[in-house]
Amino acid sequence: MRIAIPTNDKVNLFRRTGRAKAFLVFDVDMSGFEEVELRKNLHSHDEGEEHDHSHTELVESLSDCAFIVVNQIGKHLLKDIDNAGILVYKTSESNIKNAIAAFNTSRHIGEGE
Repeated sequence: MRIAIPTNDKVNLFRRTGRAKAFLVFDVDMSGFEEVELRKNLHSHDEGEEHDHSHTELVESLSDCAFIVVNQIGKHLLKDIDNAGILVYKTSESNIKNAIAAFNTSRHIGEGE
């Protein structure tokens, strides 16, 4: 399964999902994870900058991902992500590897139920 994680440094999740400079995309399965690529967020903007709330480019760039793993997500982006059929996994983890481990653990707990 493919997941996307907002980041500015390829080590930590960026807390403001829509303002992240990029999304690190991984293939994840029960045996682990593999980095696929870093995708630039063309929707990213600086605090206070005017912008519209259309996330079309961002959502399209993540269309092959089943999940987006986030700390926080704004209501407009959440709506657009949801409408695209991408599921949101919220975590308090800040380190990407720890967030993927938490995501993987939570996904596998319910599989046998």
